[in-house]
Amino acid sequence: MRPILPAVFTLLLAAPVLADSYSPAPGDIVTIGQGGLGLSSADATATATLPFGTGFHDSLRTLTTIMGHDFSVYLPEDCPAGPVVVASFTRQIDLIYQEDRLAGWMLRPGSTLTTQSGVGLGTPLAGLGGFATLEVMESTLGWEFQAGEISGLLSDREGIVSHMWSGTVCVFR
Repeated sequence: MRPILPAVFTLLLAAPVLADSYSPAPGDIVTIGQGGLGLSSADATATATLPFGTGFHDSLRTLTTIMGHDFSVYLPEDCPAGPVVVASFTRQIDLIYQEDRLAGWMLRPGSTLTTQSGVGLGTPLAGLGGFATLEVMESTLGWEFQAGEISGLLSDREGIVSHMWSGTVCVFR
């Protein structure tokens, strides 16, 4: 892993760019989703999305406003998806970028981030029933689930969600 420090300094130079009705602030809510991330003001009066395809700088400026500057940026030496850049928010989420665009996310151990319906790490298998499709299979990774475009691992066949991701990620099978 090689740190990318200039990107961090560039993030501090410009204000976040989002829809007119939403302006990110500390304490706002970030949710994970099938096509990227959801954003909501702390009082839930304004919302926005950071869909896959959002630019590196725009997405990180927005998220650092909400989640703070406790993150690192690195280049994984080997990733099945090809060359990527990862922005890792400590104990929350890894954001995966390809060609300077948000391409995927993966929750970090201990993350408290969830979908809008509350699905996250620690959710029992029965809690995934709200997805339109749910498939559970044994893979080389263990008990894997796929719920729409969100995937992850269960602690065992009937267990709890231990890992979650969507989009392009560095998962070795």
